[in-house]
Amino acid sequence: MKKLFFILSAVFIASACAIFGGCFNGCFNMPADKSNQPDAVVPDKPDQPDDNEPSGDSVKNFTGVTFENKTVTYDGTKQTLTVSGRLPDGTEVKYTDNEGVNAGKYNATVVLKKDGYNDLTLQAVLTINKAKFTGVTFNDKSFFADGSEKTITVSGELPQDTLVEYTDNKGSAVGEYYARAEITNPNYETLVLIAVLKVKSSLQTAKSIVDVLLTRHDAWELLPEGLRRERMAYSAAPVGDFTTFVNASEIGKKFVGKQLHVLYEGIETLTTAFEYVERFYSVATTIADVYQKFISDNPDDYAVFTGEVAGYKIKIVLRDDIYEILLGNSTVNAELRYDTTRGANYGRIQITDGAVVKYEISANSLEFAAKATFKGVGNLKKISFVRNGSAVTGSLQEFTGTQTKNLKTSATLAFNAEKTIIMSNKRETDDLIINGYEEVYNSRTGEYIGGEVKEIVKDVEFDTLWFKLNDVSGINTIKAIHEANGINLDTIYINGSETAIKTKTVGGISAKTASRRFDIEMKDVYYIVKIETDGKVKYDYVKTSVPMLFVQRAQTGSFSADFNEKNNVSASIPSYTLVTEDYAWLQQKFFEIRRSVTYEQIDAYIGEKNSYFN
Repeated sequence: MKKLFFILSAVFIASACAIFGGCFNGCFNMPADKSNQPDAVVPDKPDQPDDNEPSGDSVKNFTGVTFENKTVTYDGTKQTLTVSGRLPDGTEVKYTDNEGVNAGKYNATVVLKKDGYNDLTLQAVLTINKAKFTGVTFNDKSFFADGSEKTITVSGELPQDTLVEYTDNKGSAVGEYYARAEITNPNYETLVLIAVLKVKSSLQTAKSIVDVLLTRHDAWELLPEGLRRERMAYSAAPVGDFTTFVNASEIGKKFVGKQLHVLYEGIETLTTAFEYVERFYSVATTIADVYQKFISDNPDDYAVFTGEVAGYKIKIVLRDDIYEILLGNSTVNAELRYDTTRGANYGRIQITDGAVVKYEISANSLEFAAKATFKGVGNLKKISFVRNGSAVTGSLQEFTGTQTKNLKTSATLAFNAEKTIIMSNKRETDDLIINGYEEVYNSRTGEYIGGEVKEIVKDVEFDTLWFKLNDVSGINTIKAIHEANGINLDTIYINGSETAIKTKTVGGISAKTASRRFDIEMKDVYYIVKIETDGKVKYDYVKTSVPMLFVQRAQTGSFSADFNEKNNVSASIPSYTLVTEDYAWLQQKFFEIRRSVTYEQIDAYIGEKNSYFN
């Protein structure tokens, strides 16, 4: 039987080969005689299949695909895990537990499926950590004992679903309560805050209230130490007469330029107003004694006190967070408040019907406005400072004239431990349109570093840098004669020469467009002089003019060559990076400030005196 099966199989195979035109050798892949055949043509190698594409009937594995863990902090948005890598077209991707919003761990799974591929299951963990509470405070507070229950609570915006559990945050009896606030939320780390609730005895309040209301303030402390009056002051004003040769080294380095003087005038006005508070302070003890007697006589109802003490009409009003005192006579009246929460003092002091100041001052901020009116013509000014760490920014607005017709001066100020910069539009002469005059000072020493001014003269724009002569090498002595020479209001001589210095022009031969590349001009400045009489210190401002060098910024690189060409003197200017590096952003801020405040707004801020004084 086996032999018969073999014979039949062989016959069948041979017949099939014959039918389909084959041969015995071909069917069995036997080598054929190719001696009479043309050369074989080798077909091009087909494109290699993608690693993730199956070839023929083989089953492949997904490769180059990852599903990685992810850790984030809760922010209220949905977080998602997805696979990374290149998937073959048509791959089915199915996720489980791969997204979440709330804090916690999500054990995610992804299954990849495609015909011709082995299924692939990957796992990863999405971790959403709890966030931290921000902007939430629990501050100490003090209250007066009046029989009612006092309470302190947290401040700030709390997220939804937040719970606050208090311990010892209420009390009516005199004493100190150490309060605890535990703040919880499923998506936030638990926060525990501690604060002190003080309930004070009425028998101990009068002096502390009067003292804090009449707190002595020094607005100068908000300026850098080097620019405060006591640090800027000379015992006598430096040289101011330049009609004979003066050594450049003798010219004062600590002076107040015209832009900075705008600020100094404002702070001096506020200082004068605080002197009136000093007058009130001289009778503070008497006020406290009278007020204490009132408290003692009215232990259950002392929130409002009115009376007359030491020639002043007085009213004291107490609220939980605010103390207020009104006191005045025919010469002066003051409305003073203290905010126990912010640690800030507020005041409105009216000296006469035409002179009034209003202020708010704390350790890190000052807002102050003043108004002086004479025969219908007024001067209004407002100054603001805000401290952020070691840096302070501020602004000033001043109006001189009437509400409908006035001259406006604006300024912006910024300083840190290194330098103080102020930009204003205080004009040297009325024919100049100033786009921003910047003065830069050393915050530690008060010395003038330099200035930059952008101005328009006869429709031509200029960008000019200013240097004090102490810093210009090659100029040793200086003489200035007040004689106009066609291009300068003064005629300037240097280094003992009897020939006036010459400048070099740029911009063509037209009288309209030609301008000086450099020159030395007299600039208005103020020296502060300390005067001490009978143990009392006074600061006087001595106005004078000092010679300063200006160089157009576009010609600073050629200054030495230009100056030597015209005057046969080798001179050079110092680095001016500290002057120019902040000009652009400060000018932008200056433009914003100049547009932001009006005469009417300052007038409204100052307001009217309290009706109590009427």
